[in-house]
Amino acid sequence: MADVERARLLIGRLGGPDLSPYKDAVVLRRLLARSRVLGLPSIAAYLDRLERGDEEARAEVDLLERRLSVQVSSFFRNPEVFRHLEEDVLPVLLREAGTGGMVRVWCAACAHGQEAYSLAAALLRRVRLGRLGTAVSVLGSDVDAAAVATARGATYSQRSLTGLSPGVIEEMFEPAAGGRSVVREEIRRLVSFRRADLLDLSTYPERIDLVSCRNLLIYLRRDVQERVLVALAGALRPGGFLVLGQGETVLGRPWSLFDHVSPGHRIYRKPT
Repeated sequence: MADVERARLLIGRLGGPDLSPYKDAVVLRRLLARSRVLGLPSIAAYLDRLERGDEEARAEVDLLERRLSVQVSSFFRNPEVFRHLEEDVLPVLLREAGTGGMVRVWCAACAHGQEAYSLAAALLRRVRLGRLGTAVSVLGSDVDAAAVATARGATYSQRSLTGLSPGVIEEMFEPAAGGRSVVREEIRRLVSFRRADLLDLSTYPERIDLVSCRNLLIYLRRDVQERVLVALAGALRPGGFLVLGQGETVLGRPWSLFDHVSPGHRIYRKPT
């Protein structure tokens, strides 16, 4: 893995992201993809270009950092997970918060905001269904500043709405310019976004009721996965829930930090 080690040292020297938390295979895929886009014959040739250290090389490092950020998301991704959340998890959180209380959700590595808005819409639906006086606050965070800006804009193409039923589209969106759709104000006002690196444990919020961190851990080394899971447990209040991606699970040292509510849906709970 000489290319990976060289990339870590070189990109660090250019002020780029720390590549050490990521699996070697992930780093290699990103480097290979960029070398192909630039028409270069190999990763080594790509790194040779970065060695120049000029303005073009630094711009490429910035672009590579964005490529390391996972930006694949959609509204109500994995519908069976959201169905389980709406039927079995969100009612518990709303009941425990009670009238006048608040349910606090953190969507970590939120990409362009689809998951955060989906969670807000699901919670608002449950609040109205139960005629509850419970407040809802959803925080979305991501390392990619451009993705956070898109999330704050809350405006999406029609392609982004693919797979949603007409009823959900009507519930969540209203028409915007250029044939696009914007998330309704009643949902937008429940959600805030900020730029934060999930690998910087000092940025974690506290006393969260539900953390959704889906499809990021699979890109990280096992020891880093465990460190992040321990920190996520620390961010949750006792009895709070954690939702992971379908290819992820709680293993190793963090195993004892969570009760396994629905492992098939990758839903866990911090013991009370």
